Amino acid sequence: MRAACLGLDLEVRVLGQAREQPAFWRGVRMRPANRHDPFAEAACVVLPAFVEHRPRLLLQARSRGLPVICSADCGLPPDASGVHLVRAGALPELVDALRACC
Repeated sequence: MRAACLGLDLEVRVLGQAREQPAFWRGVRMRPANRHDPFAEAACVVLPAFVEHRPRLLLQARSRGLPVICSADCGLPPDASGVHLVRAGALPELVDALRACC
């Protein structure tokens, strides 16, 4: 996600403490998501996770009409409307999906 946002010069909204180390998002235009409405000002919701067993936020995003980019590991069906599946860790696929969404 970090590499894709850097390459496309996208601003990312981070929900909670989504980082691996203190300087994880260095160089990326990033700010915390609105904790009362995490979808405020979002163009799409992205979760290219290697493992995700509770895709509630993705389902909420779809119910609000936002496009979702996620890995198949998130449990959403590949033919779901508004869902674009990418392989976890596949940067070119993620970049292509983000280009199409943003």
